[in-house]
Amino acid sequence: MPLNDEAVLADANASTFINRFEYMNAFRKAYGQQYATAPTDTITYTYPEKPLLTFFKEKGVKMNAEQEAIRLKHEKLAGTTVKITLKELQEENEKVKDLFEKEEKLISEYVEKHVKNEQSEESKEEIDRNFISMKVKSEHIKDSILAGLYNVPNPLLWQIAKVRDMKFYLENIKTRSIAREYADNTKEKLTFPILAEEAEYLFTKIHPKEEAKSYQLPEGKATEVFRNIIKNHPDKVLFVDFWATTCGPCRGGIEATADLRKKYKDHPEFQFIYITGQKDSPAGAYKQYVENNLKGEASYYVTESEFNYLRQLFHFNGIPHYELVLKDGSISKEGLGTHKIRKYLEENFPVSEPAQLNLNEE
Repeated sequence: MPLNDEAVLADANASTFINRFEYMNAFRKAYGQQYATAPTDTITYTYPEKPLLTFFKEKGVKMNAEQEAIRLKHEKLAGTTVKITLKELQEENEKVKDLFEKEEKLISEYVEKHVKNEQSEESKEEIDRNFISMKVKSEHIKDSILAGLYNVPNPLLWQIAKVRDMKFYLENIKTRSIAREYADNTKEKLTFPILAEEAEYLFTKIHPKEEAKSYQLPEGKATEVFRNIIKNHPDKVLFVDFWATTCGPCRGGIEATADLRKKYKDHPEFQFIYITGQKDSPAGAYKQYVENNLKGEASYYVTESEFNYLRQLFHFNGIPHYELVLKDGSISKEGLGTHKIRKYLEENFPVSEPAQLNLNEE
């Protein structure tokens, strides 16, 4: 099979051949050696906060003296990260192997309750690096084997096989930065531009860049108008309500959040802001409504021109309209309204309810 001839790709069997290429008998040596380690090799190991053997004991599982000694050791080292030899791990595993085989159901319960919740970003990164390390080791061995079998280094069909292989590895890498390193390292070995493009496509498809959760306002007159308002409330998250006295839903939303405003009044990190324009909120009606419903709140009465600037800035015509301004002045994309702000505050700025006095106590 001519491995470096693009014309081969026109053959109906080419795709099947490429899929099976790296799993041919000649390369089987690589799959054994990628996991080969010496007993004296050390690895970084983080002991779980809740040792499995302690979980067993709490469930009433009987352990022998050796297993109990291992349990006590794991409790002492719980949550710590250490360098440990593979030999030491293997010896411990031998002593608990029968117990683990017997208690498979309890192990599954333990994983669900403890391991999944405790796995830190650091440990995920470590797992990913070990995973890729084995992949790199295997590829190096296979490249060496192929070099001895074929006189053209890194031929086309071999590169295609590597790109196809990427999908599995990218899906199993959870850390985007490590996936990026893996994709870039693979691309360095691809001499055909179309394959490098495909490799990049796979990376961006499987590990899309997280969309920003907020955005900065563009410079201009409208932003100046808005900043002149929010500058009075630095270092706070601001829930901004664009409203009018002539808008029934606006008034309904304001009145529905009266209890929240009372609860979060003078909060050091959060503030309700109310903005309306002169055209839609005649002066007399505005003063009366504020007196009855927004007294003491951060309420701003702007000119018709300024309110129009704000409409353009935040792309709205109808009201009520709401924006969430983050502490850095960026605008959240979360899209909160008065019906969602309660949950948002409970999750991000929890405030305990004041204790109620029991006036009926004797």
